[in-house]
Amino acid sequence: DLAKRPIIDIDTHWTEPRDLWSKRTPAKLKDRVPKIAIGPGGNEHWFVEGDLALGAPGYSVIKRDGSKVRGTFSLPRFEDQHEAGYTAEARLKIMDATGVYAEICYPNTLGFAGGGVMAVKDEELRNFCISAYNDGCGEVQEQGKGRLFPQAILPFWDLDATLKELKRCREELGLI
Repeated sequence: DLAKRPIIDIDTHWTEPRDLWSKRTPAKLKDRVPKIAIGPGGNEHWFVEGDLALGAPGYSVIKRDGSKVRGTFSLPRFEDQHEAGYTAEARLKIMDATGVYAEICYPNTLGFAGGGVMAVKDEELRNFCISAYNDGCGEVQEQGKGRLFPQAILPFWDLDATLKELKRCREELGLI
């Protein structure tokens, strides 16, 4: 009976929280990690290294009140977005209300801005952006109580670093 089968959303996105990188940053990278700031046109954007634009603050069109904005890829400010886009607790409540058992969550900023990360010249900063994102994924999966499964990102430009990060994501962070 289909009514008894769990619904698993295999194409949802997780918006990186405003402090995802800043709360993990070593002192020497503090002013260069991804941060949200006002960009062209007066809307917020993620920037790395101060002025290298990565993209919108979340590629979310669900407002705080739960209504959907049509005709755009992202709301103009991070605070305009529904918190279910970036917090596990609020996401689980929405999932319960809509009958979704589990979700596979893809990245927003680093997912859509993969090319932007490649423009970061400093390899240490570029790798930090990836590992800190994956640390955040580990937290989301843990807070998701076996129902949220965020996709890790790997430093594909370096095979040795990719293998090392893949092993860390699986063995240390428990990402599936």
